[in-house]
Amino acid sequence: MVAFDDQPFATAPPGARCAVHPDVAATELCGRCGSFACEPCTVVSDDGVLCRRCASRFAGGRYGSWLAIGAGILGFLGLGCAPLGPAAVVLAGVDLVWIAARRSPKGGLKLDVLGLVIGLGGTLLWAYLTYQLLFAPEPYEPYGYEPYGYEPY
Repeated sequence: MVAFDDQPFATAPPGARCAVHPDVAATELCGRCGSFACEPCTVVSDDGVLCRRCASRFAGGRYGSWLAIGAGILGFLGLGCAPLGPAAVVLAGVDLVWIAARRSPKGGLKLDVLGLVIGLGGTLLWAYLTYQLLFAPEPYEPYGYEPYGYEPY
């Protein structure tokens, strides 16, 4: 596998065939996965020439992958809906591992960290509120305190 930014503009060797259209000669080499692609199967971006499959996996190339965008969105939604916080943490963690392995663009790093932090914050907030709701002791009332209108027998 070719790393995401190692070969931004590479041409296919003579005799290579397109991975999608085997009957057509390849003109380009995908800068991410290294597959051969014909002219209609290539997308030129700021990061170089990509095959359609790799181009669809990245949102805007240098800005981050769909995992990073999903982690950021789910992180914010996780503040109001408890199950979405852990989902944001998982998505951000997966994308951070992919960035470290150079399988995902580095542009999503900040969004992944934001999704991770906000997702953890939302998860901890909901855990605290659930604990308070289910297990918190009754409020303390001092000795001799009688609410207004209380009359002993």
